[in-house]
Amino acid sequence: MNQPEPAALTAASGPTQAPATSVATDLKVVLRDGRFRLLLLANFISTIGDWLTFMALFSLTSFTWNKGVSGISILGIAYMLPVATLSPVAGVWVDRWGLRRVMVTTSAARAVIVLAMAAWPHFWSTCVLLCAHQVVASFFNPAQHSALARLVRREHLLVANALNTQAAQLTKILGPGVAGLLVAWLGPRGCFQFDAALLLVAALFLTQLPRLPGMTAERTNFASEFRVGFTFLRGTTRLRTVILLLMLGLCALGGFIAVLPVFARDQLGAGPRVMGFLLSSMGAGAAIGAFAVAHAGKKWDKTWCITSGAWIAAFSLWLVAQTSRVEVAIAATSILGVGVVFLLVPAYALLQEETPQDLLGRVVSLAIAALSMAQMLGMGVIGGAARRWRPVHLLQAEAVLLGAAALVFLIWSYARRNGRAGRARETFGLPST
Repeated sequence: MNQPEPAALTAASGPTQAPATSVATDLKVVLRDGRFRLLLLANFISTIGDWLTFMALFSLTSFTWNKGVSGISILGIAYMLPVATLSPVAGVWVDRWGLRRVMVTTSAARAVIVLAMAAWPHFWSTCVLLCAHQVVASFFNPAQHSALARLVRREHLLVANALNTQAAQLTKILGPGVAGLLVAWLGPRGCFQFDAALLLVAALFLTQLPRLPGMTAERTNFASEFRVGFTFLRGTTRLRTVILLLMLGLCALGGFIAVLPVFARDQLGAGPRVMGFLLSSMGAGAAIGAFAVAHAGKKWDKTWCITSGAWIAAFSLWLVAQTSRVEVAIAATSILGVGVVFLLVPAYALLQEETPQDLLGRVVSLAIAALSMAQMLGMGVIGGAARRWRPVHLLQAEAVLLGAAALVFLIWSYARRNGRAGRARETFGLPST
């Protein structure tokens, strides 16, 4: 039976400022909240299931259907394009509908789609089904971010996002190995079925959350509500600039992933196994970085955390480009994982803190779409440029561009802050005319 939403769920946007606490205290408070634990566990279970589907698809495409690199590329487009293009539209509905209903329904729908992949294991039908899977995910992702912002108090959002990110990164470390074993044991069809079961378990956990009703204050028409999210971001210079820096960071990450196979072969003299180690080390670095950013966020301004993340990522890309030693490359990709987390976690916390709750689905959806497009652009542009220029030079160029953009962002942020403070002093704290 649906119960009224507890008053505590609206505390995340409240104006009150909580007294300063330690990271350990924040972690205890967040993890004691059964609602957050349900959301975290559902996310962890469904992401492990996603790895099962990915590994099954890679196995089928490479060994059963013999589609090669072009087949993997088509699957990548089917996976990323729906999220990049449909997320802003989905955000309008997420703000209208109850978040629990959206998350439960989309989890169950993804389970049905994955079962359909098991029933019709053909390349083009699987591409269509994977595209449908990601259309549904375009609704789930912003609903999850909105739910986190409504379940967790404002002062705990950074720690909650760090925990959520760490859970996702742990699946990146554990998922490929576990999924590889299950593909060998169960076969691709068995992996699809196992993923469907995990998604249904995740949906069951999500049914235990509060109702989290829609927050759209006044429904007009779809186009008007769609424009409101753009209008809010256009008028919020800080968030818009943060998203732009994140786009540059994820564009660089996409480029790194695109040139990684060629880089591992030509520069490191290594094969697919080392490439797997490089990806896993990036996940391990991100898992460690999730705790580091929670500690840093208690002492530093989020602007400084985000800038530090961009510089850490730029340094790691430069370091990767300079080495021909596998162990140094593994260490550098671990540092890259730390940098990406320092970019993403404070930025999502900032979005959740500064966005009105009735707009959160639309604003987060716009951010997700922008970041997905940036990563796709990085993979496409850098992957294409690798035919003419050495990967080493491309990684160096990415590092310089990202580091310079972070410096400009930091200077702009502090100049804008000092400018506001100066205007306040000149008017003696009264509104300026």
